[in-house]
Amino acid sequence: MDGYNVTIANTGQRLLVGPGVNLKDALAAAGIFLNTPCGGRGTCGKCRVTVVGRDGAPLERVQEVLACQFKVEKDLWLIAGEQKEEIAKAALVAEDQLAEPVRPLVKKVCISLVEPNLENPKTDWENLRDGLGYFPGELETDLETLRSLPKVLRDNGFVVTAVLAGKRLLAIEGGDTTGRCYGLAVDLGTTTLSASLWDLAKGVRIGNSIAPNYQRIHGADVLSRINHASSVPGGLAELQSLMVKGVNDIISRLAKETGISEQEIYLVTVAGNTTMQHFFLGLNPHHLAVAPFVGVRQEGVQLSAAEASLKINPSALVYVFPSVAGYVGGDTLGVILASRVYEADRPTLVVDLGTNGEIVLGSKNGLATCSTAAGPAFEGGNISCGMPALPGAVNSVDVVDGTITYSTIAEERPCGICGSGLIDLISQLRKTRKIDPAGVLGGEQNIFELVPLHVSQNGKPVFLTQADVREFQLAKAAILAGIRVLQKEMSIADEEIAKVLVAGTFGNYLNPAHAQDLGLFPPVPLSRIQAIGNAAQHGAELVLLNWQRVKEVETLAKSIKHVELSANDDFMDFFIKSIHFPAKEDEHCT
Repeated sequence: MDGYNVTIANTGQRLLVGPGVNLKDALAAAGIFLNTPCGGRGTCGKCRVTVVGRDGAPLERVQEVLACQFKVEKDLWLIAGEQKEEIAKAALVAEDQLAEPVRPLVKKVCISLVEPNLENPKTDWENLRDGLGYFPGELETDLETLRSLPKVLRDNGFVVTAVLAGKRLLAIEGGDTTGRCYGLAVDLGTTTLSASLWDLAKGVRIGNSIAPNYQRIHGADVLSRINHASSVPGGLAELQSLMVKGVNDIISRLAKETGISEQEIYLVTVAGNTTMQHFFLGLNPHHLAVAPFVGVRQEGVQLSAAEASLKINPSALVYVFPSVAGYVGGDTLGVILASRVYEADRPTLVVDLGTNGEIVLGSKNGLATCSTAAGPAFEGGNISCGMPALPGAVNSVDVVDGTITYSTIAEERPCGICGSGLIDLISQLRKTRKIDPAGVLGGEQNIFELVPLHVSQNGKPVFLTQADVREFQLAKAAILAGIRVLQKEMSIADEEIAKVLVAGTFGNYLNPAHAQDLGLFPPVPLSRIQAIGNAAQHGAELVLLNWQRVKEVETLAKSIKHVELSANDDFMDFFIKSIHFPAKEDEHCT
């Protein structure tokens, strides 16, 4: 037998899978990427699929299995996959038009040239170069563009459009195509990839989309993925391929939605944490995971779309942001650029709550930054019913007349809980004394059911466990401890912090009062806490539309003081002190 037929009942896909092949791997090979925060060790339970039939016959009772632990030994009928994630839209605070000059690197110039003759026997390249106003030796191009030049010129009566990136010719197009020039700004999130498509001529955003970071099948955190890249033959190439696939999926979707051709995208800016940028470039991230936590390169990288395996114009320019340190990458620089914290007159705290917690503190007088191993709890990872901020996720919880109520993203029936909903739920359980200051969850078997199974979208209840509360306590303690270390490093007291800026899509749904109730941030007035959306992507957009900012972001990368928490003597003390929740009146921490 060559293999077994595995049919995905909810999509109609049929796979031929070899005997004994791991089901998670078989589904991934077919483009079905299950959520496996534990990296396939069978401990998180997030990769469950429902077996509805075996050997061509339906089961009397359907069976749930962990795909990462299941070997294919028979023909199967399954229900698997997460279709919502493929169509979800990213929530951005950035406007469709940036309030600053548009000076993209790439521009289009339409010129009408004189056809060469015996009196004026110019070569095609000389003709084009002179028409564009360049001196000999100033203009460069690649061999493929040069090869295309004779035909494009003569097929279009010597009226052509040059696509230029500074003094480099990226492409030559027939006729006047100056109105169609596009660029892409990309945020490489550990859990979710997001990108926005911009009209470079007008400086207007025309599309935005997200895709899951398919690398998550090898773990929710960067260390699991670094270990996979380092210990599994071909692991690094696999993780790079998964990363690029996600970006290309976004490109394809945006092109279809906006009616442009992928070949009309000529410029891409990319920001992500240091590990994600290493994976995107195919650089070995192994030494990021061991002291002294160094990467392959700190400066930004420029390469062609062909080198990056992006399915756009192959000559397009791709710019990957520089990094600050091992765990503080281009996404943090994007946040700094977008928030303008480096221009602030008074101390400002910026916290990017994602799978990793990046923190920036300072003002125009200097900035310090650190990265905390907060874990993926703020994005729903390692939480029993956790999920990213996608339709159907419980994103807010409140108490009305003594009854706990909730809302979901896109007002769909609930199917899990995202980071903001987790904070709200724990805060409200603290308010109603169902969780004590030490984090002990009362109730039967230390479980609180928020959504009964008959109300949920997937027929499963949405609940909180004692382990979930502990997971959140560890994450929030890591964030607050990192903040405290930076405060000590910069000699900045709580009352001196003028603003607390919360970056990330997560911040759009965050209830500042509930976050303060749980001790996530220093005790500053609520009016000082502000969500700034996906500032990492906004920073990538700023560079996309104003190439002069490349020099600015490269300078910032070298000027920021980085504090390595693993080598900091105060971090563990601050961490232990931050685990408990702030006590309410008539309560005492034990």
